[in-house]
Amino acid sequence: MKKRVPRGLALALLPAYTFVVDGIMLINQATVTAAGGIYTIIQPGRYKLSGNLIALPNQTAIVVAQSHVSIDLNG
Repeated sequence: MKKRVPRGLALALLPAYTFVVDGIMLINQATVTAAGGIYTIIQPGRYKLSGNLIALPNQTAIVVAQSHVSIDLNG
């Protein structure tokens, strides 16, 4: 027997730091901070920086842990 998640609840379960525009996940300082300082990409897809990032010293701001990922660095 399959359990169905109500539509409103399914949307509420998405992380607060996930922003999608035209199928592209947006990454900025707020999304990296909300992810604990390191934004780890674990889903294939398209990503785009929508603002500057400031990483902590000796730390990586974005980790790509999946194949089939493209990141638009926005210039």
